[in-house]
Amino acid sequence: MHDNGATLTDGQAVEQTLRGDQQAFAVLVRRYQGQVYGLMLRLTGSPDEAAELAQDTFLRAYEHIGMLGSGQRFFSWLYALGLNLGRDRLRRKGRSPVQANQEYVERWATLAPGPEDILGAACAGAALARSLGRLETQEREMLILRYRDEMPFAELALIFGLSGGAAKMRVRRSLDRLRQIMEEDEDAR
Repeated sequence: MHDNGATLTDGQAVEQTLRGDQQAFAVLVRRYQGQVYGLMLRLTGSPDEAAELAQDTFLRAYEHIGMLGSGQRFFSWLYALGLNLGRDRLRRKGRSPVQANQEYVERWATLAPGPEDILGAACAGAALARSLGRLETQEREMLILRYRDEMPFAELALIFGLSGGAAKMRVRRSLDRLRQIMEEDEDAR
């Protein structure tokens, strides 16, 4: 029994999946579906396409879970898999990540404002989303993974095929670029 998966670690769920336990994989899907969907939404700008790509990512992960290296974290492997699938889809459709970023930013801008007490936070969130949308895909994803998901630099390095030092440097440069964009946006107002 999986106790709804709350007590299973990712490693245990992977091991059980490799032994044919589909419920163990369902635990991993429940655990990471929001993050994978968010990645796909940021890549494509389309909720429908994001849902389809998230499903494809989990299907591909299930089919290839035996390729997960020992000691490699499931989420890092899954995220890299999803990132590659999303980029491939955009390339096949002749769309660039920049176009998709713009579509994503436009969706944020059309969100209806909330009550006055949260309007300031909503505006700040929309401004941040617009600024993040102007970053290159890798820059944006590194910042989101590092600061929202609190991912260690070593895992960022694995996902993006970098050394640990290079991952730190890219995050620092991405933060500098984000600050520059936000300052430009503020000056334009």
